[in-house]
Amino acid sequence: MKRILLSLAFFAGIALSSIAQITTAPTSNLSVDEDTKLITYKEVVKETGTADDFYNRALTWINKTFPNPTDVTNIRDAKNAKLEGIARFKIHKYLPDSTKVDNGVISYTFSIEGKEGRYRYSFSKFNLKTQSYYPLERWLDSKSTYIDGYTNSNLLQVDEKIKELIVSLKESMKFKAKKDDSW
Repeated sequence: MKRILLSLAFFAGIALSSIAQITTAPTSNLSVDEDTKLITYKEVVKETGTADDFYNRALTWINKTFPNPTDVTNIRDAKNAKLEGIARFKIHKYLPDSTKVDNGVISYTFSIEGKEGRYRYSFSKFNLKTQSYYPLERWLDSKSTYIDGYTNSNLLQVDEKIKELIVSLKESMKFKAKKDDSW
């Protein structure tokens, strides 16, 4: 009888430690705005160009980056060199048998603004597409009931995707000297 009780206690301990691992706070290094407490990636970048140059470069980047650039942008303000939009991407999870499956769609807002000699970008308002608004900040609270075994992986995928977009944006926004075509 003691062996059975010890065995049950042992397996209960293993089960509880597994649950504890699943519900621990996420460990990703997402950029969280101090004021809004929202996951936000933003920066002012000094670069050669005018506000019009930055607007045109950003528009070119959007057209290359998103399969539906017209649907993605909801503000195209050439006069004020400002572009804003809402985009999305899929996240995935791996099942215990290593099968990769969809784990949802992440939606976010972005804005790109240009001024003489600099431009500013912002990616924010990240949410999981569900029937009601589901902000990803719920996954950052260690006491949240929304944390599961895939939370860290989900947040890491968000971080990696946005950092890839930022690298791509910065490359597209760089000044490119025009080649002298006279001969």
